[in-house]
Amino acid sequence: MKLKALLPYVFLVISIGFSYCSGKDAATEHAEENGTGFEELTKFGSITLTLSGIQPNNIPFTNSETFKFAALKPGDNKLLIKDGFADFAMTRFLNTPDDAYQGSRVMIGLGIDNFKAAQTFSYFILILGDYAVISEDLTYFEMRKEFEDTDGEVSNFNFSNYSFNEQTNHLIFSFSFDVAAAANYTGNDLSVSGEVDVIVMEDVLPPD
Repeated sequence: MKLKALLPYVFLVISIGFSYCSGKDAATEHAEENGTGFEELTKFGSITLTLSGIQPNNIPFTNSETFKFAALKPGDNKLLIKDGFADFAMTRFLNTPDDAYQGSRVMIGLGIDNFKAAQTFSYFILILGDYAVISEDLTYFEMRKEFEDTDGEVSNFNFSNYSFNEQTNHLIFSFSFDVAAAANYTGNDLSVSGEVDVIVMEDVLPPD
C-alpha cells in the first residue's frame, strides 16, 4: 500500500510534537556544547528551498534557505520500498531540531514507481512548517502550507535531475512549481523551487 495518503498525517504528528516540546533533548544539548554534534545532525544532507513572489505588503521578494539539520529519528528521513513502489519521506530543519524555538522546517514526500526498473515519478508533497520569510525592511510573514503536485492551485510543476544510489542511499532531485494567489499566505502568485541532496535510511519490512 502506498504511503501517500498517510504522509500528511505523519507530518502533522511531527508538527504537533515540536509545537508542544518544552525543552531540549540530549541531541540538541550535545550539538550546542562547543559545536559538537553538528556533524551528526547534518550528515544526512540538505534541502534548499527558494520562494519568490510578492509579500502581503505588495513588496517583491526572493527568499532562499538551506535546511540542513535532520532530526535523529529514522522516520523523518526514510525510504520504504514495497511491491516495486518507493516512498521517500524527508524532514529538514533550518536550525537545530527538537527545540520549541527552532521549529522552521520543510517536509517532502516523494513517490517513485517501478523503483527497481524505470523509476518513474509518481507523486510529490511539500509541507512548510513555521517558516518565516524575513525581509531587509524588517518585516516578515510566516508560511505554514502543504503543496502537492496534483493540487488545482499548483501549476507548472517540474521534477528533474533525479538520481538515487542504492549503495549509499543518496537521493538527488530538483523541483519547481507555481502557486495561485488564493492558495498561499502572500495573497499573490508564488514561485517555489528547490534542490534536494540527502541520504535516507531504508525501512526494512518483515516478510509477508
